[in-house]
Amino acid sequence: MRKTIRKLTAMAVAVAMVMMAGVLSFAGGMDAKAGRLADGTYTIGVKPDVSGAGRMFYIAYDDKNTCKLTVKNGVMTATVRLNGTGYDKLYMGTAEAAIKAGESAWIPYVEDAEEYYTFQVPVAAFDQEVDVAAYGTKGKAWHDHTLSFSYNTPAKTALKALKAGKKSVKVTWKKQTSNVSGYQLQYSTSSTFKGAAATRITKNTQVTKTISKLKSGKKYYFRVRTYKKVGTKYYYSSWSSQKSVKVK
Repeated sequence: MRKTIRKLTAMAVAVAMVMMAGVLSFAGGMDAKAGRLADGTYTIGVKPDVSGAGRMFYIAYDDKNTCKLTVKNGVMTATVRLNGTGYDKLYMGTAEAAIKAGESAWIPYVEDAEEYYTFQVPVAAFDQEVDVAAYGTKGKAWHDHTLSFSYNTPAKTALKALKAGKKSVKVTWKKQTSNVSGYQLQYSTSSTFKGAAATRITKNTQVTKTISKLKSGKKYYFRVRTYKKVGTKYYYSSWSSQKSVKVK
């Protein structure tokens, strides 16, 4: 019963935070000239400050320092998952301000299906450090930290199928064009991808690639990730789950 009440409270506060974020965040739809995001869901980068008191302030390992960004009516809200249960409340500001603000302004956690503590955090802008206070579940104290969000991290994709041919494998993956320039495909005879070969696909609409000149009778492992090219620099998503197939 207590957990249900806590989750309902969290949802109510999350809605309030989204409304508050409207004052801070970008307004309107996105086009390249305006530099604003259209309504939708994105994968973005998030960098926490892990120094100082209460320094165990990490993003969930599975997320690889990324989080989900939801844009609705121009309001940007990030779903930040922390690694562990060390903090159960956040506040957008300093620890001192969190104490003065009181419980109505705090962001409580919501436990997701994977048992991570998640927080609905308003995003006002990218590539700027913002103060965030985190409340320790054991120490019962607020700690000062910062968060920085980046739109350069492209959305993740997934392998769909492998089809073995004569000394070749046809690889198919999920199309992902949101904030993505293309894909990088990696393959190896080792499940750890030791000594792996890689190839880059420069069109974000291309979802198949046939890898040739493979060794007959060998088992090959494949994985794929997206990338975004900004100038001469490449930004990569995390790798997809791997799949394997035995070459004919």
